[in-house]
Amino acid sequence: MRLSLYSKGWALVKEFEIESPYVPRIGEIIEAPQELIDSLDGMSYLLVHQVRYFIDNNSLYPIVACQAASSSEAEATFAENRYQMLDHGGWIPSNRA
Repeated sequence: MRLSLYSKGWALVKEFEIESPYVPRIGEIIEAPQELIDSLDGMSYLLVHQVRYFIDNNSLYPIVACQAASSSEAEATFAENRYQMLDHGGWIPSNRA
């Protein structure tokens, strides 16, 4: 999986490859590694904004984009941000009759 880490202002901070059986979902929170907190302007959490996949050797390969967030922002807005991001992406069905 490729993780793309962005600052609060959406400047790309770092991209790296990791192996994990788990792919984070939109709206989930990742704790930033200590060595990246300075380059993320002191923000210690990463909010997952986008998950997409590409096909590589007959396998799906995930690419995850995360934006820096402070601990208070991450904790206070987790559910709200997840809903808004899913709704914006068209994943929440409308209540049309």
